[in-house]
Amino acid sequence: MSTPRIKTDWFYKFMVGYTLLHMAWMAVLLVDFISQPVAPDPAFGSIAYRFFLVFVITPLALIVSILVLRRTPGNVTGLCLLLWGVTQLGESVPADSPIYLYNLAFNTGWTGLWLLALYFPNGRAAPLRFERWIRLLSTFTVTIIAIWIFFQPTMNNFNAGDPSQVKIHNPFFIPALQPFQSLVNGLDGFGLGSVVLLIIPSLIFRYRASSEKERLQIKWLAWTYGLLIVSLLFFVPSGLLSGDPKRYGVPGMIASGIFSVYISLAPYIAIGNAILRHRLYDIDLIIRRTLQYSLVTGVLALVFFGGVTILQAIFTRLTGQQSGLAVALSTLAIAALFTPLRTRVQHFIDRRFYRRKYDAEQALAEFATTARNETDLECLTGKLTGAIQETLQPNQMSIWLKRSHK
Repeated sequence: MSTPRIKTDWFYKFMVGYTLLHMAWMAVLLVDFISQPVAPDPAFGSIAYRFFLVFVITPLALIVSILVLRRTPGNVTGLCLLLWGVTQLGESVPADSPIYLYNLAFNTGWTGLWLLALYFPNGRAAPLRFERWIRLLSTFTVTIIAIWIFFQPTMNNFNAGDPSQVKIHNPFFIPALQPFQSLVNGLDGFGLGSVVLLIIPSLIFRYRASSEKERLQIKWLAWTYGLLIVSLLFFVPSGLLSGDPKRYGVPGMIASGIFSVYISLAPYIAIGNAILRHRLYDIDLIIRRTLQYSLVTGVLALVFFGGVTILQAIFTRLTGQQSGLAVALSTLAIAALFTPLRTRVQHFIDRRFYRRKYDAEQALAEFATTARNETDLECLTGKLTGAIQETLQPNQMSIWLKRSHK
């Protein structure tokens, strides 16, 4: 199957550069984690939550993003997922870390969360006739958010233990830019607000213009962002996202913790479901083949090394010395086993993980055998109807037979 390729335009190249900067920052964050692995995260004071971000969210972001970029080159969806993964890793930086202020200032990868909703699943914005303007707006918003820090004399320390210390001095502030602070704040609010407000109509337009399979893929993301936006309508006015959640007591900690875990996992759950259940990007083919060849390689390696060990022991027992014949025989054994073993492993994986597809293939294979041997037209028609019903499960079906003219 050929890999679908999306034309890489200026917007994709811009997002690649923006993502590469954040990937470099991800490397710094991982080094910081290695240097102090048992330090608690600043928001909840929990080592477990920090481990969750580092060992669950970060690998998930990397794996899903690489698969998306591998299957659909030029699709900004993979880049958005990478950006969001960097942001989540940044949440694990302890408040006493030397890079804590840098993380507050320059970790703007959270924009990937909102851009993902505008360009999922095929990297195109909707409606298509306004796509150029939507991309210009996305670029403008990302740029303003990235440079916003140089115009602000103070920063919001969302993880301050003392409410009076929510505002901290911004060491990256450029005093010469202060006259433009109000303008940049307004542009920042306009850009981000416009992008967020575009999410719902964009999802609706893409849903209406998509095929049935793409609608199933978009539906899961729509539910995810719908719940996210409703949650924000509660959390932002309540102040839970603008200060230390510990000051709200146990209920505030629980609510903030549930929201943090949800917002971390939600995009990957929605896209993972679309990948596994609705064949998004045909990644299930990669997963299927990876499972197949991983098992075959493991079994063949076990046969090879086991065969060499056993045969060497036999030759040593018989001749008193080791023999290269053991390696040769083991190599011949795995060469003879490769094809039948791969076939059996493929059938096993299809039965266990792709049961519906396996049953359909079995039904078609049985019909092909019947068609070669059956001469009764009525019986053959019945077999054909049964095979179609079992594999495609249509709501209604009819068969048209052309009469032969003699």
